[in-house]
Amino acid sequence: MVNPKEISVVIQGAVDFSIIDPVLQSVRTVLPEAEVVLSTWEGVDYTPINPLYYDKLVLSPDPGGFPLVADGSVLNNVDRQVRSTAAGIAQVTRPYCLKIRTDMVLTHANFLNYFDKYRAYQEEYRLVKSRMLNNASGTGDPFWNLPLHPADFFLFGYTEDVKAFFSACPYPEADKQYQHTYPAILTQLFPPVLNKQLPETYLFTSFLKFKKFQFDEIAQYELSANSVAISYALLVNNFVFLSSKQLGYQQLKNPDHEHANYFRSFTNLKWQRIYQVFCNPSHRLIDEEPPEALVPFCGVLYKALINNSLNWQLPWLIKLVLLLLRAKARRHEKRCIRKKMIFPQGSQLRDIIRVELLQKMVSLMLADKLLLKALTPFMNLDKQR
Repeated sequence: MVNPKEISVVIQGAVDFSIIDPVLQSVRTVLPEAEVVLSTWEGVDYTPINPLYYDKLVLSPDPGGFPLVADGSVLNNVDRQVRSTAAGIAQVTRPYCLKIRTDMVLTHANFLNYFDKYRAYQEEYRLVKSRMLNNASGTGDPFWNLPLHPADFFLFGYTEDVKAFFSACPYPEADKQYQHTYPAILTQLFPPVLNKQLPETYLFTSFLKFKKFQFDEIAQYELSANSVAISYALLVNNFVFLSSKQLGYQQLKNPDHEHANYFRSFTNLKWQRIYQVFCNPSHRLIDEEPPEALVPFCGVLYKALINNSLNWQLPWLIKLVLLLLRAKARRHEKRCIRKKMIFPQGSQLRDIIRVELLQKMVSLMLADKLLLKALTPFMNLDKQR
């Protein structure tokens, strides 16, 4: 196992003084011998932070964000992430690097048990010295139309690999106002996105180019046999996707992020299934993170999704879960009215919106017979050995 003395921790992003002390203290507690680098922005007085909490303070000019959607309500902050992360990694001195954000606390160091644990590779898709550990929540599942989309909150690996992952150039100006031509199956599912690629996809494709990996460009939200196959191969050979509990972190600003990406993200169990199919047929599956049933049948839907169980039963299961979620939201709204409380509409409706989107997508996929035939090799992962 990796010795914590050999680890540098890069904590990147804007500093919220109300939470930064617990973030830094958690790193000192969990990895007391690690080198701690706080990489953030110029123009702020950081003297209130106890200098004993970090070894190096790296300040960079803030490159700013740019609109991800037309109304400007969501920003693409990929340039900020690359600038602060790359500046921090440039100052590390240890052979291993952990990259987290300034709103995340570490709870344990058990993630080290997973590093270099899975040693079977498809060498043609291997671009790292050893697989990097990454958070499953936020990693898009290409089977459900999120190709080449690893997460970017938590990343641990050899310093040279983590550095290469954040080697992207500033986001091209020409790609900030990109005219997408979505595949017909997806045109009615998504709001228009201005940028050519989502931040996570831009980071990963930049990494692939840095490694001189030859691949045909995959469109944003593309759903095809090729996008699924190449994404699975690249993801499973260069990352291990783990839950926040396995990795040992909590997000202070967005504590429900794990749940918010419940239906179209990777899970550790799904990563193991893909690893078994692509790399090591003898791998024994270990489910360390059984899903928490949000409402009845959510667990059944969860299992269907992580196994890519795309069949005539799935739309009916989704409809049933959708009815239960709506009923739950109505009950909660009535209770809030009765007790004169504010109904937290955003958080209550988030799951409903996500399941509605999934329902439309599954219906469209089942109607496209050519697509179904092409995706057959990636279906029913629980039955593949």
